[in-house]
Amino acid sequence: MGLTVLSVLSLFLLNITLCCGDAQDAELSLKPNVSHLFAGESVTFICDMREGNAADWLYKFNWNDQEMVHFTKSSSYLLYLTAELSGNYQCIGRHNGLTDFTKQSNNVTLSISALRPTATITADKTTIPVGGSVTLTCSVQGSAGWSFDWFRQIPDSHEVANNTNTSKLQNFISVSDEGIYRCRGRRGNPVFFTDLSKAYHIQKTCEFDNFL
Repeated sequence: MGLTVLSVLSLFLLNITLCCGDAQDAELSLKPNVSHLFAGESVTFICDMREGNAADWLYKFNWNDQEMVHFTKSSSYLLYLTAELSGNYQCIGRHNGLTDFTKQSNNVTLSISALRPTATITADKTTIPVGGSVTLTCSVQGSAGWSFDWFRQIPDSHEVANNTNTSKLQNFISVSDEGIYRCRGRRGNPVFFTDLSKAYHIQKTCEFDNFL
């Protein structure tokens, strides 16, 4: 009998905690975790009620206070982006056992550009020292979270070699061979690519040509 009373008391205290709002607020996060995105990319919204098990809740996702997804068992939502989808996003959780109890998350603001970005390639110096190398850097202006592919075209040839080391995809490479170099950014799953950068020409004379 004592155990039954304790169980009822525990359930009663749990209901008080939920209904009185003592629990932590819900949290909405993004993957990739960036706020400046581009049309053609995708983003996954992840709603965390920050208490209990994920299966204890139903989830709703809103955009600019309009419902995108009605209450569902999934705590995540994958959205393919267009420029028109810029704005504020929020998730709301409803507890399975207490249908009148809901929690609202923080607002997340997304800025979505209509045009595909172009990568930019720069070099740390304009001439190659004898026996040395030049460091090329790739970037995407005004945005973060990118990995990078590197390409080299052999002089007097149409052959293009992909220099990407898929285990790193760094934003810089050290080069000492003649060639025409380009780069591009990538991020997300499925992968979204930027446009290729302008070409950067490295000559064996250890002097850089201007951008092509």
